[in-house]
Amino acid sequence: MAFGQGATVITPIEQAVAYSTFANGGTRYAPQVAAAIVSPTGKVVKRFAPQVTGHVNLPPATYQALLSGFTGVVNNPKGTAYGAMQGLNFPGGLAGKTGTADSEVGKEPTAWFVGFGPTADPQYVVVCVIDQAGYGATASAPVVRSIFSYLAAHPVTAPGIPPVQTNIQSTIPVPVPTPLATTPTTVPSGTPSTTTSTTGSTAG
Repeated sequence: MAFGQGATVITPIEQAVAYSTFANGGTRYAPQVAAAIVSPTGKVVKRFAPQVTGHVNLPPATYQALLSGFTGVVNNPKGTAYGAMQGLNFPGGLAGKTGTADSEVGKEPTAWFVGFGPTADPQYVVVCVIDQAGYGATASAPVVRSIFSYLAAHPVTAPGIPPVQTNIQSTIPVPVPTPLATTPTTVPSGTPSTTTSTTGSTAG
């Protein structure tokens, strides 16, 4: 189980959540792909706040011991990803873990690597999984290295969400009902009559 030859089944996004939980000190968040929905006119239709789904107890001594191992994987000459990460100058440093998981007898293992950084204040977690690619150190780690190299030159900034607008009046015209034309049942006093009558007299 400890080195990937057991019955553990996990998706890349689950692995990313696990390492994100560790990196931030123990708070597990639901994965999200959007910060807000903004209309074509710039109005915020809906915001998506981070959703906490749980907490993991990580005493400082436990956290530091694990972090030391993760940073050693990348920075110690004996680390499994040391060779793949040589020459990467990521601000704040990088930590990570290689993985080589046997998935099926007779086939090459699944290559894994997960990296996070900056080490002291993690902002990014990157997971690469390549099926039947062999070792994580030789297949997946170089991919993650390329991504962190790009992030070093092109940091991700906060999404530009417009501020919440208040006291906004609707600009959609509201139709005014038109009174229905009705025929009066009585003739108002003083209204000329449209009826013509002829009166005759008889001489007697």
